[in-house]
Amino acid sequence: MPIPRLRAADATLLVIDLQERLMPTIVDGETTVHHATLLVRMAKVLGLPVVATEQYVKGLGSTVEPLRSELADGGACFEKTRFSGAVPEVLAHLQRSGRGQVLVTGVEAHVCVLQTVLDLAAAQERVPCRRRCCPLAEP
Repeated sequence: MPIPRLRAADATLLVIDLQERLMPTIVDGETTVHHATLLVRMAKVLGLPVVATEQYVKGLGSTVEPLRSELADGGACFEKTRFSGAVPEVLAHLQRSGRGQVLVTGVEAHVCVLQTVLDLAAAQERVPCRRRCCPLAEP
């Protein structure tokens, strides 16, 4: 089966853990924030919903500026206390959107991003999307 094409009408952008106290420890953190901000702006231009996660806000702080400003204009942000961003609140939000494709960006790719993508794939298998935009869609 061919891999489905990405379609703006079917996609959501998920931004994982770009936070105030974490970004100074990330190699090229300023560039990462800049690129993530550009992704969020482009998502908004294309009409994609934007969702962000924040890991343990008390310890790591809120989402960095300018991302926080971009998210304030219609984005959703969810706090989490585990590595994966596919927490029940995020999964419910994604399911309500009716969009079956999730673009994921973020930091700590070896842990948080990886766990999020694996959990999103597992959730997709348990609750297939209603649209024919992904290989797991119900007929």
